[in-house]
Amino acid sequence: MKLISGLLNIIHFVMLCIPMFIYFVPKKRMTSKFVYVYLGILLVPLHWPFFDDRCVFTILTQNTGGLKNTQTSSPFTEVYLRWLYEPFMKVFSMEWNDKNIEKAVYTHWIVIYILLWYYMFFYNKNVFC
Repeated sequence: MKLISGLLNIIHFVMLCIPMFIYFVPKKRMTSKFVYVYLGILLVPLHWPFFDDRCVFTILTQNTGGLKNTQTSSPFTEVYLRWLYEPFMKVFSMEWNDKNIEKAVYTHWIVIYILLWYYMFFYNKNVFC
C-alpha cells in the first residue's frame, strides 16, 4: 500500500508541475492533442467542492495509507508544498492554517492558469491558435 500511495503522490506532484515543465518541451513536439491535457489541468479545482474541498488524489493517497499525521485539512499541501507556500504566506503575514492555506493554493492556481494561458496563446500559439 505504501508503494501505491507513493506513486499517487508522484503523479499528483507531476500534474501540478506540468504547467511549468511545458516550457522546456520543444515547440515542435507539442501538438494540438495537448489541449486535452491542459483542459484536464484547468478542471482540477472544479472537482474539489464535490469532495469537501479536497483533491481526489489526496483522498486516494490517504485511503492507501499515505499522508498520515498532518495538522491541516490539506495534507498533500502540508507535506509536499509547504516549502513553496510558507514563504509566500510569511510575506503577507499569514499564519499556517486551513483558511490561509486555501488562499495560497488558489493563488498557486492563478499562476498555473496564467502560465497555461501565456503558453497557449503567446509562446506556442502556432499549435493552439
